[in-house]
Amino acid sequence: ILIFRFLSVLIIITIVISVIEVNLGFAKLMYLQNLFGIFKPDGPVGIMEFVKCVESCYGFEETVEKLKNESERKGWKVVNVIDLRKSLGKDVVILEICKSEFAKKVLDDERNYWISAMMPCRLSVCKQSEGVFVYGVNMDAFAQMIGGELGNLLSDVAKEEEEIVNVVQIT
Repeated sequence: ILIFRFLSVLIIITIVISVIEVNLGFAKLMYLQNLFGIFKPDGPVGIMEFVKCVESCYGFEETVEKLKNESERKGWKVVNVIDLRKSLGKDVVILEICKSEFAKKVLDDERNYWISAMMPCRLSVCKQSEGVFVYGVNMDAFAQMIGGELGNLLSDVAKEEEEIVNVVQIT
């Protein structure tokens, strides 16, 4: 009986999460999942589908420098470098990069202003026990969700970001 009750509760939670996801949207669902301690990166929502991760074949410092150089070589500007080693003592450097050509096209239409919350693009270089990893938003996933002209533009952004990150990726 105890197992049956436990399974019943899990089924009810799953149904409630599905209803919330459909009715409230992704961001509110993440908030509720975090609030109730049921967030799992590989869970039913698939949050990790919205984050790309690449293992670097270089050390931490060299990965940061190669990403900066490749960004600039491809016409992106490194607008900010957030070094969490200084403020938090963690081996994490966040590169904020922007290509004005893309930013201007996105913001030419006021209906797209909401996406400015994701600007500039960010690449996080993290030294972990298993190696050095580069994390970034999976723009392809967002592009597919959004579709249309904005989706096509985000696909172009995703392609260029991928080319930048490929400079350090283990093959």
